[in-house]
Amino acid sequence: MDSEVENDIPITGAVFTFGESSFADNCPSHFFIRNDPIIDIACGEEHTIVVCQNGRVFGFGGNGYGQVGLGHTNRVIKPSCVKSLKPDRVCLVACGQYHTLIYTETGFVYGWGNNSDGQLGLSENDICESKLHPSLTETDSIACSVKQISAGSCHSVLLTLDGRVYVWGSNQHGQLGLGDGIKKSGVPVLLPAPDDVVQISCGLYHTMLLSYDGKVFIFGHGESGKLGLGGNNSVPFPIPVGFDELSSQINGIAAGGNYSMAFAEDGTVYAWGNNDHGQLGLEREEMKEINKPTIVSLLRTVYVKKVICGYRHTAFITDKHELYMCGETTSGKLCLDNEETEIYINKALLPAKVTKFKDCIVEKVACGGRHTMVLAAAAEKFIDKQEIISAPSDASKSCVTIPDVTDVNNTSEENNDHSSHTPSEFPSPLPPKNIPSNNSSPNNSMKYNTHGSIINGNNNDAVSVNSVASSSKKDDDRNITNDHINIADRKTNIESPESSSKHLQNMNNSKEESFSESKRDEEESTSKRDDPKDKKKNSFRANGVPPNGITRGHQKNSRMCVIL
Repeated sequence: MDSEVENDIPITGAVFTFGESSFADNCPSHFFIRNDPIIDIACGEEHTIVVCQNGRVFGFGGNGYGQVGLGHTNRVIKPSCVKSLKPDRVCLVACGQYHTLIYTETGFVYGWGNNSDGQLGLSENDICESKLHPSLTETDSIACSVKQISAGSCHSVLLTLDGRVYVWGSNQHGQLGLGDGIKKSGVPVLLPAPDDVVQISCGLYHTMLLSYDGKVFIFGHGESGKLGLGGNNSVPFPIPVGFDELSSQINGIAAGGNYSMAFAEDGTVYAWGNNDHGQLGLEREEMKEINKPTIVSLLRTVYVKKVICGYRHTAFITDKHELYMCGETTSGKLCLDNEETEIYINKALLPAKVTKFKDCIVEKVACGGRHTMVLAAAAEKFIDKQEIISAPSDASKSCVTIPDVTDVNNTSEENNDHSSHTPSEFPSPLPPKNIPSNNSSPNNSMKYNTHGSIINGNNNDAVSVNSVASSSKKDDDRNITNDHINIADRKTNIESPESSSKHLQNMNNSKEESFSESKRDEEESTSKRDDPKDKKKNSFRANGVPPNGITRGHQKNSRMCVIL
């Protein structure tokens, strides 16, 4: 990784972009929000949404249905703040193919983007083409805090902390699991799931559930054998998946565009469904469809703790925070350079290690339809993200308004570096009955979460941009808009580590001023909120429902946009 790029990235890490992300002319790049670490990322077919530690949401990419949430349908070429969500703090995000869902700490679900099948869950009478601004999902029937959300092409799924599953949107292929009689639902409906569910994952037209005791349930469109039931028939209700060679309890699931994956406590990975682009990572390249769970044998040499599926490509994160990828190579979304891509293709599309992150800690990955986002940090700068997220002084403060932007051309290519704000272990989707030790060997059966967001809606985990949050009143008045940010070419002028430290110290000195300004912004936003929502908030609190407990082919030279 280029040392200049490394010095520019904070210890809280950066998001690295690959493929057709719309960012930095689709060149491999990276960005970060200064003083507000990115803690979650999700990808749709063409768009990306990130959530910051202070609860702010930024989006960019394809926006034909308003899925970025900025009130228009123009393509967004750089991370832009979804300000209409203020002062709510967002803690969960999921991207469907052309829609977005978020969950706030106050217990509300919002959706925006495509709503042609009611996938935003607004109401039975509000099924429309799209919503350009965040709109409140009807969650009156949900009386518990939310643990996870996931989204497919035209359906959405929500998991509560007490293990209940709610579904809404299209049921054309049985992806809601409500049987043949219901074709769609415009509001969340409780799914009669057979067991306590601890994880959910949506593919384009199918859905996966993981139960407390490690059972995998699946339903929806059966094309290409992606249900793993031995055929191609669709199933409109949850049905258990059989594993012939199960070595230990299933610990995580991930649904891709037209395929499915799961991994066990010992790190064994299972794959089934469509394999026409090698997205299953199996050695049998001639097998384009596999209708039963099959072990990805090449990954037995590493210990996989997280699997993330896109439309036609897959990412694997190991216990050493290394990244392996397989599947469609179009637009460089496998994070490989040209030479590595050629070697990968010659090796029959087997999982390949992404060497550009060899000196990094890979925290999270989101795979979309045409792009990939990697949240990572430089290994030598790695610190426990929980220490940052739990810091009482800053974590409790509201969003600081992002001001203007200056652009810098970066000389680094596909190798990008980052600094981290990530945990040393992934959170587990299963209850703490089998809490592992710190030893990362397979025998310790460590549990990890697989949420992240699939392109078309999943969930389940090159060109550079630095987003820097300022705190001055002068900048605060210049609220960031698309017009304020232009990606321009000029020579890199990266700050030295010493000057970076000075800059951060100066920003810390102005925290009090920025916080008071942020409070004024919040009060303004709060005064503009609709009465129905306020009533619902009061009702939510009056009922004693607690908020969510989560702390929440060719490659060009990369470029970096710095938000000052």
